[in-house]
Amino acid sequence: MTTTIASDLTSIDITSGIFDNSNTAVTLTVTHNCTTTYEVIDLWAQEYGGTNSIFPLTPSDLGLTDDTFPDGVYYLLLTVTDGTLNVVTDAKCILVDNTLTCDMTDTFNTLNSDPNQIIKALSYHALKVADASCTSCSCTDWCLLYSAATEIDCANDSPCGCN
Repeated sequence: MTTTIASDLTSIDITSGIFDNSNTAVTLTVTHNCTTTYEVIDLWAQEYGGTNSIFPLTPSDLGLTDDTFPDGVYYLLLTVTDGTLNVVTDAKCILVDNTLTCDMTDTFNTLNSDPNQIIKALSYHALKVADASCTSCSCTDWCLLYSAATEIDCANDSPCGCN
C-alpha cells in the first residue's frame, strides 16, 4: 500500500497492489492512535478495483466534522475479496503531523538535562524516521513512540496492541 497525505491534510490518497478489477469486495478500516477504530468503510469493488486506482480518504469518510485529519498515527487496513473469493489484506501505518512538529519546538528548547524532555524528543525523532523510511515497523511501535512524544496514553486493548 502506498499513501499520499495532502499538504492541507484534507485527504489521504491510498493505492494498493491488491486493488484489481476482479475484486468482489473492498473494505477499509482505519484506527487512529491505536485507540479509535472507525467503522469499516465499504468501497465499491469495481470503482477501486484496477491496479491504478486511488481511493481518496477524507475526514468525512470517518465521520469527522473537521475538514482536516487530526495529528496522530493512523493504521490503515484494506481487506479485499478477490475474484476467486480469497480474502487478502494490505496494511500500513502513517503519521499525520500538522501541529506536532511545532509543539516539539518547546521540547527541543528545554532539553537540558530533563530526562522526560529527552525521551519526548527522541521518541518524536524515531517516529519521524519510521514515517519516512520504515516499511516493517509495527503499528504498536509507532503508537508507543507517539504516546511518548505527546504524553497521550495509549490503550492496552487497542487493535494495534499498544502494550
